Amino acid sequence: MPRLDGSRAPTSKLTGFDALLRELSVTRAGKTLGLSQSAISHSLTRLRAYFDDPLFVKTHRGSAPTAKSEALSSVIQDLMATVRDQVLPQVSILPPKHLAMAVVGIGSGGDPDPFTESTHE
Repeated sequence: MPRLDGSRAPTSKLTGFDALLRELSVTRAGKTLGLSQSAISHSLTRLRAYFDDPLFVKTHRGSAPTAKSEALSSVIQDLMATVRDQVLPQVSILPPKHLAMAVVGIGSGGDPDPFTESTHE
């Protein structure tokens, strides 16, 4: 297995991954986050390349996590819960509707993030 460069990790995409784990639908995950289906799909594409795994496969009911997603799920869900419960309450300058953007931007390393496209009014 090739060694992954942590500085290039698509950490900003984990919000979408977390939503996909909960919703099992790209469209519903986008709605949950106030983002487009396209933004979630682009994020998932980046994560698939990084983890070298499809992460989710289409089913007649939406999406199902792969074994790799299942293995990552508890760590990512715990991480996102910590950010939501302990980090975001410390961010007093952002209005509530923009809190998803704060999570998305964490650790992005300055790369363009499709998640930010539909959170602005």
